[in-house]
Amino acid sequence: MVCSSIVSLRDLELRRAVVCKWISVAQSLRRQNDFHGSAAVIAGLTHPAVLRLKVTWVYIPAEVQEPLHELRRLFSASSSFLKYRQLINRCRPTQPCIPHMAPVFGDLGKLHYSMPTFLSHEEADALFERLGRRDDGDQATTEPQEPSQEPPVAAAPVPAVTGLPHGAGAAAAAVSLPLINMFKFLRWTEVVTDALRFQACRRDFVRSLPLSRALSRIVLFDDKKLSALSQCREPSEVQQDAIRLSVLDHLFAS
Repeated sequence: MVCSSIVSLRDLELRRAVVCKWISVAQSLRRQNDFHGSAAVIAGLTHPAVLRLKVTWVYIPAEVQEPLHELRRLFSASSSFLKYRQLINRCRPTQPCIPHMAPVFGDLGKLHYSMPTFLSHEEADALFERLGRRDDGDQATTEPQEPSQEPPVAAAPVPAVTGLPHGAGAAAAAVSLPLINMFKFLRWTEVVTDALRFQACRRDFVRSLPLSRALSRIVLFDDKKLSALSQCREPSEVQQDAIRLSVLDHLFAS
């Protein structure tokens, strides 16, 4: 929507005003902790079809462009969204906040491709062994407890399970079945829970009908159409040379 609303305008002054307005909207969303909305506006302003409008950007004052540069640095994907993560970690769950979803989806994707969903018995044993060594190291740092003087309690008998194969066939079937990697799903849960921690505090929005009507009138274009409109609004030097040659050829032919 942001990119379409800019490249669809023929008038240079209108394009300049719309770009300045969207920068102001991105700042306002950032102040309200709507990081996802602010990042979406920045993505539209930094679309190649908008960035190549060099004449339009020349007429935008430097003091207006500086907040845009700050927001671009904030939502930069470098170092796994480090600046954004540092900022949102300082936000309290008691204040309204809409997290930027790109880091969340990125973390889920990394976990999906870096950790297997199923484990063989050998892989599971190796994983539990590593976790056991880590737990032993944690317990070594704590104060040892006195052994209990109470007599041991006899374990309850395990009920028999019927309907399953017996003997070597049962053992072979159990070993051949893969195990679900629950640690992967635990990490997924941690990522999603961290993103949902701000839902406890909600903000009541009031719908603006004039604004809704204005936004609904914006025609949305795909990337191919956006590129064509951008080239039409501000032709490249190669296109300008081709236009000049075409005009000269037409004049000489007439």
